[in-house]
Amino acid sequence: MSFLDALILGIVQGITEFFPISSSGHLVIFENILTNGYEDFFYFSVFVHLATFFAVLLYFRNTVKDLILGLVGKDKHSWILFGALCIATLPAIVVALTISDFIDDTFSSTTPVMIAMMFTGTFFLVSEFLAKKITTKKAAPTLWTALIIGCVQAIAIIPGVSRSGSTLSAGLLTGLSREKSAEFSFLMALPAIFGAAVFASLDGLESGVTIDWGVYGIGFVASLISGYFAISLLMQLYKKYSLNIFAIYLIGMPLVVFGYSTLF
Repeated sequence: MSFLDALILGIVQGITEFFPISSSGHLVIFENILTNGYEDFFYFSVFVHLATFFAVLLYFRNTVKDLILGLVGKDKHSWILFGALCIATLPAIVVALTISDFIDDTFSSTTPVMIAMMFTGTFFLVSEFLAKKITTKKAAPTLWTALIIGCVQAIAIIPGVSRSGSTLSAGLLTGLSREKSAEFSFLMALPAIFGAAVFASLDGLESGVTIDWGVYGIGFVASLISGYFAISLLMQLYKKYSLNIFAIYLIGMPLVVFGYSTLF
């Protein structure tokens, strides 16, 4: 992988991790276009995913600080939020420990990934339609709604299914406001991304993967910077706009790629 490839893939990861258009799905597509099957791409992907962990931590640093101080001070609301984040993370852990290898093998090529993207776009449209009928909005997720959102996050382990968009949509369906759904979705990314990076790192050590620190470093920095600005932009957009435009992209982009590959 060249430095330019790493730069492009890092930017793609940083933007698509938080834009509800599936980071893993786009990385699979761009990896096949740019590198033609880079043998250690999976570990590079984990590395740039970890950069987005720090992007979330940096953007929500005050929220995380207040949460930690609240836990130490035995604040009830802080402990409820912490419990909700823990419960929301459990389904993804179960999936990662049981069928993650099957998912990686099944969704390692562009066709199943693009099909998953189309299903994700459809889910966005349906959830936006149903959410409009929910008039009472919750100020914070309960433990039960956190479990529902967590199950959706577990499904988003499939490349092509947007984690951020799917969990935001699930939050809307459980009665959370758009802003609170977005905030909880981003906070959920912290344990999800960190856990995935730890599992992959241990696997990488066992398989003796050699890391090109120059290439990985460029990808990391590009992902961190683009991820931070993506979060900042999206938090403003989510207050006013629906996910419908992203749904149209997720449904339309695979159709264009399918059409192009058929014609040419």
